[in-house]
Amino acid sequence: MRVTEEKIQNIDVSSRKEWILSNGIGGFASSTIIGLNTRKYHALLVAALGESGDRYVVLPKINETISIEGNTYSISTNECGNFLEKGYKNQLYFRKSYLPSFYYEVAGVSVTKTIALEYGANRVAIAYLVKTTDKDIIFNLQPLVNYRKFHTTRSCYYLD
Repeated sequence: MRVTEEKIQNIDVSSRKEWILSNGIGGFASSTIIGLNTRKYHALLVAALGESGDRYVVLPKINETISIEGNTYSISTNECGNFLEKGYKNQLYFRKSYLPSFYYEVAGVSVTKTIALEYGANRVAIAYLVKTTDKDIIFNLQPLVNYRKFHTTRSCYYLD
């Protein structure tokens, strides 16, 4: 499956197209094709823990920004209350054959993000391929962690 920029840029369409991976022991990763978690079950790692196999959201997402020659750009898409972070505007396309991959381009820098789960374990790997010419860049990753049963939710808070 490949979704092109035209559909990605329409947030009403792209926020309803989803992907999912399973680790074979009850855990999974899932989200939308723009990385906007629209369901309480969306996360990069929902782990099945203990003998009961209760599922817990442990890594909801990673926020990604790129600083290029002093300017900072987001490739993350988040929504909380009336705030929308528009990283999807930098996304060229999404592709999933076996693993989901996200393709971005920002100010002449291309980023490919691919997500994988280890079969039989509660482990996720996120690989980034960043291509640039001679620009100075800083690629920032901010993991958002949690530990909640996957049927529950938490409120989002703004910090001043």
